[in-house]
Amino acid sequence: MERVALVCLNSKFSHTSLGIWYIREYCAHLPVEFFTFDTFANREAAALAAEILACKPNIVGFSTYIFNVDKTVEVIKLVKKSGVKVVIGGPEATFNTSLWPLADTVILGEGEIAWEKLLCGDNSHIIKGEEVKNIKYPYSEEYFANAENRIVYFEASRGCPYRCSYCMSAGAAFRQFPFEEVTAELLKFKGRGVKLIKFVDRTANADKRYFERLLTWLIDNFSSENIRFHFEVSPELFDDALLNAIKRARTGLFQFEIGYQSYNEKSLEAVNRRANLAEISKNIKALTGFGNCHIHTDLIVGLPYEDYDSFENSFNQLYLLGGNQLQVGFLKVLKGSVLESNLISGYEVHKSAPYEVIKTPWLTDEEILDLKGVEVAVDKVFNSNHFKSIINFALKKSTPFAFYHGLSAKLRDFSPLSEVYAGVREYMLEMGYDADIIEALLRFDYLRSCKDKVLPAACGYKFDKAFKARTASLREEHDGYRFYAFSVNPVTLERGNFIIGFSAETDNPVEQLFSYKIFNG
Repeated sequence: MERVALVCLNSKFSHTSLGIWYIREYCAHLPVEFFTFDTFANREAAALAAEILACKPNIVGFSTYIFNVDKTVEVIKLVKKSGVKVVIGGPEATFNTSLWPLADTVILGEGEIAWEKLLCGDNSHIIKGEEVKNIKYPYSEEYFANAENRIVYFEASRGCPYRCSYCMSAGAAFRQFPFEEVTAELLKFKGRGVKLIKFVDRTANADKRYFERLLTWLIDNFSSENIRFHFEVSPELFDDALLNAIKRARTGLFQFEIGYQSYNEKSLEAVNRRANLAEISKNIKALTGFGNCHIHTDLIVGLPYEDYDSFENSFNQLYLLGGNQLQVGFLKVLKGSVLESNLISGYEVHKSAPYEVIKTPWLTDEEILDLKGVEVAVDKVFNSNHFKSIINFALKKSTPFAFYHGLSAKLRDFSPLSEVYAGVREYMLEMGYDADIIEALLRFDYLRSCKDKVLPAACGYKFDKAFKARTASLREEHDGYRFYAFSVNPVTLERGNFIIGFSAETDNPVEQLFSYKIFNG
């Protein structure tokens, strides 16, 4: 009997692999003993190799992506010393021919049928994957044991009907899986304690009526479960019927990731993403207006014809549509993409994964580094969900881009939360804002988003023993609340003596901020 180790090194512990579990399930009828290493890439290569070899496999298969290829290569080189057969698959193996000499067998494209051929005796160096007609979902008891406290991935389709030139899925035949099979698998997640299921479909709403039917089914079957479903969607494919279905969903049931990418129509056309920007903006505004879904929007730095001013305009327009998170991404010229084969003269790109752009004919390397700082500020301040009040206050007198660009000089990607609070305070004071107001807003934001009783120094809080005695009756009346003194009402900005109690319960599962009550002190 063959002993096969299937390995995927994930970028974070919370992530799980889907591909290696599919292969395992699809080949379960064969005389093979599988060992699955669905593990974290931030481990020593030698330790990973030793753990894999400890199960004494005959074959070791590695799933390769831009986020794990470098560490995977390290592990492969160590594993090969034992003489086992090495197989590589995944997007990097499919398109990055420089990896092929490392492996005894390279699987291109979808892996299930190719692995079945290999395990039935096909010793070819290259085995081309085939379209799987009957998907065998991998959600076994062993899978659930592995996925505890981790994100679960799911798919209701493969391929993509669109041809975005920076995406490896451009041109991959699109097929939607049978609705009854999809829903039967989803029912397995009831009562499992899974918190988040992320659909990996490239465009989950490519078939609008199928998607409307699926969302309606999820609303009917999962509204009482503490679970969220994440979808990557195209915003121009939302129509009234689909929006009305979403509008009635339980708050927090759905989150949508929307790849807007740019407001520059010439840029979008250059990467084959022609779009009706007015329709897209209208639909995003409708989704954010419902208030019941988490909305994540994306921009890409480095698209053709997008210079610094154009990106600033894209940022401001998208930000003001009101999403809950905004990802400032940087163009990656992926192996196998149309963009790689038709790269415009003047682009400079990192040669190693993730093949990120260094400069373009429209953006200098200094400008791209500058926008990296904006990315950090957006992640640390907006996407962290710790600064809602201070952001709303600052944006009364600033454009979104100007605010985050100004903050970028104060923050680093490794800054802990206390330093981020200090950086925000310093920047706001430099902009001429009143220290009492800024500290009140920072304190309010911290207590709405954190349970930690030790506040950052930037919040201006000083412990007062007498305050606890003064608020004894309030504590008795409002059990479970934490009470703090304020000299500025953070909601109205009125000055005076105020006491604010913060509950341990959130008032909205989308915003995930603790509810509060304000009392005159």
